[in-house]
Amino acid sequence: MQEMNLYYRQKDYPTDVLTFVNDANDDSLGDIIISLPKAFEQADKLNHSHQREIIFLAVHGYLHLKGYEDKTEEGLLEMIEIQNKILKEYNLDI
Repeated sequence: MQEMNLYYRQKDYPTDVLTFVNDANDDSLGDIIISLPKAFEQADKLNHSHQREIIFLAVHGYLHLKGYEDKTEEGLLEMIEIQNKILKEYNLDI
């Protein structure tokens, strides 16, 4: 994942999720790639389930596909708030 992060984002460190928006004119929004080792590490650090972290990251990627950005602290906090709301709304905050 670090190699992909470097190649696509010029960031030389491992990341938890990468999102690629589909510019083609079809039904796909794009692709979300989740690093399971990084997700598990974060889940253990935050003391919640691996499943919850993977869902959280999938929702994060989906929000990027829908145009949300986390380049600023304000944008990141907005995304996290939406992610938590979605997890609670669908009883996925496990």
